[in-house]
Amino acid sequence: MQSYNTVEYQRMYSAMRVDDLKNECRRRNLRVSGSKSELVSRLMSSHSQQIATSAVVQQQQQRAAQTAHSLQQPHQSLLAQQPYQMQYYGGAPGGGLLNQGIPMGAMG
Repeated sequence: MQSYNTVEYQRMYSAMRVDDLKNECRRRNLRVSGSKSELVSRLMSSHSQQIATSAVVQQQQQRAAQTAHSLQQPHQSLLAQQPYQMQYYGGAPGGGLLNQGIPMGAMG
């Protein structure tokens, strides 16, 4: 479907026959009763709502893309942290590896 501005839609709907306007209303699940001017008005309202909804959806998609991008990029504060060394303590209860929070390279 081509992109028309509101004035062009107004002209297009005004030039249509009542039967064609009713068919367009049916296609959009709108009421089909009323005069030609009521049908045009109903279609124009539907068109305005469609534009508003489209803008909201586009904003949501942009936010989602930005969020996805930021989640894929490691946070700078995480990159600045030093890796920690695991120490083995055989005498610790249960024995095994314990993370003592000792930066790697701090132990000789």
